[in-house]
Amino acid sequence: MLAPLANWQDPKKRRVTALQALQTRDEERLLELHRVYLALKGRRRARLSSHTLAAYETGIREFLAWAWPPEAAGPRMPLWTVGSDEVDIWLHTLETEGSRLVPPERRRPLRPASLAARLMGEAGLRLSEVVALDVGHVLFAEGLLEVRRGKGGKGRSVPLSKSLLRELEAWLKLRQLHARAGEPALLINMGGRKAHGRRMSARNLQLRFAEHYRALGFPARYRGVHLLRHTAGTRYYQGLRDLYAVATLLGHTDVNTSAIYAKMDREELQRRVEGLEAE
Repeated sequence: MLAPLANWQDPKKRRVTALQALQTRDEERLLELHRVYLALKGRRRARLSSHTLAAYETGIREFLAWAWPPEAAGPRMPLWTVGSDEVDIWLHTLETEGSRLVPPERRRPLRPASLAARLMGEAGLRLSEVVALDVGHVLFAEGLLEVRRGKGGKGRSVPLSKSLLRELEAWLKLRQLHARAGEPALLINMGGRKAHGRRMSARNLQLRFAEHYRALGFPARYRGVHLLRHTAGTRYYQGLRDLYAVATLLGHTDVNTSAIYAKMDREELQRRVEGLEAE
């Protein structure tokens, strides 16, 4: 019995190797892959008799002979090899025309960190509230998000924009392919062996945001995740002009806490007036 190769422990690598072996008609490699699979996944592991292994191998050889007999012609078109020029063209097209070429229904859903940024920057959630969200907290029919673990244990309902609801719907389709069984979290890790499919932590998101902020060249004082919530508060006040409504949306117990957004808005108005004088 052959020992499983180290790079065959990964099921994705085994599938790729199997496809390559089929394309090149590498019968021995396919048989070797089958032995490794039995050792890794078989109920009896490596304790199969030589007669059983021989029966398996005979079945594989007969299937290959039926599916691709010796006289059958190979693929009519050779495999496409991508050169550096093709890669450059593809990247340029993706950057300049990607959103136009791909229809909305086929665009890839947001990654969890990007979705978290929208939930904080548009809906005004705190970081702790974002990571505490469960799938059941999104009420699509009502267009609402239930924040059940707000500051001080207080909950609230936050209306969501249509575009954010669409992104959440798209994300849930991707999420169901990766979430661990029984995991209720809305945002889950997409990488890592142990954390994959489990609830994202606040620390994980902080590190993601810090990395993006540095890449964008943000000054250090503007790299905090709470800046996104401030952005949402300012937008709420500019649209509503009602501090009590802003306090309700952001989960502020004291309306005076929301007054900072009115002050920020007045400062912006002052800058605009000064700009008019300069003209």
